[in-house]
Amino acid sequence: MVEATAMEDALQSAGFKVSYLGTGAGGCILRNHTAIVLECPGGERILLDAASGNTVLRHANRLGMSPVEFDHCLLTHSHPDHCEGLPHIEMQRSRRNAAERPMQLYGSGAALADVGVLLSYPRRGLAVDANGARRSDGRRVFDFRPADPGEWIQLTPGVRAKCAPVEHIGGAVAWRIEASGVGASGGGASGIEAPGIEVSGIGASGGGASGTETSGIEASGIGASGVGVIVFSGDTRWCPALAELAEGADLLIHEAICTEDDRSRADNAAHATAAEAGRIAQLAGVRQLTLTHIDNAFHAHTELLAAEARGAYDGGPVWVAADCWQQSV
Repeated sequence: MVEATAMEDALQSAGFKVSYLGTGAGGCILRNHTAIVLECPGGERILLDAASGNTVLRHANRLGMSPVEFDHCLLTHSHPDHCEGLPHIEMQRSRRNAAERPMQLYGSGAALADVGVLLSYPRRGLAVDANGARRSDGRRVFDFRPADPGEWIQLTPGVRAKCAPVEHIGGAVAWRIEASGVGASGGGASGIEAPGIEVSGIGASGGGASGTETSGIEASGIGASGVGVIVFSGDTRWCPALAELAEGADLLIHEAICTEDDRSRADNAAHATAAEAGRIAQLAGVRQLTLTHIDNAFHAHTELLAAEARGAYDGGPVWVAADCWQQSV
């Protein structure tokens, strides 16, 4: 474990660190709902989706993070399992930081309108308008930032993002996040398991690992452009446009609700199979693939998802995320 930790620390200085706070599908009772933190090369921490309940608060705390650090949140869509954690995050930010900066909340116009309704619940004490939300003392706590597909958003001096529509509900998008200043010589990728958390990885050589702390670590150098790229699908059925958004990414994080054996379920709920995630990764030419949004049936059988994705994608390792797992890219 010492060697794995040393590798992770070295890689973190060269690229992204991805913390999976919740990896479960909407109906999953064995995992928390979807939320991911990207720690960028410059130290910025960006939230991708906000889960439900107190998932972000509990699991961020477990990993040594605080909500006051999340000044930017990129929403994929407004289903409850992806956004209903926002009021809890706001409450903790306001209590812990008297000079709280408003969280910058990015998403489609449709998603932000739905979030406005969520935040308008009278007992929350927030005044909501088209531009965001304020507390009763006048402090602004959310700024709504509608995102136009294909238009770059400069989140910080070194980090930018853009979205593209995907096939789920109206207003659903995927996100591409790019960080400049990523060194070409120090790049790499590793999957480091949190204590007691199972992950599954299949490397480029075809070997597999499941439930071990250091097995399956793969190296895949970050490109010479000096730009690190991560793409998050959010929820979507098969969507070829996602491959265009993900082209050449260092990591594609893609949902996988089930395998092809149960694809009618994926079709009916507008979700993707593991094979479809693999095909998108192959079309996009990404360097590695991590599957998330796992449902109950595959919680203890993640190797089935990894194997199916690997059958369609041979460009790098395949991982299946777990709650509180951290991955350096």
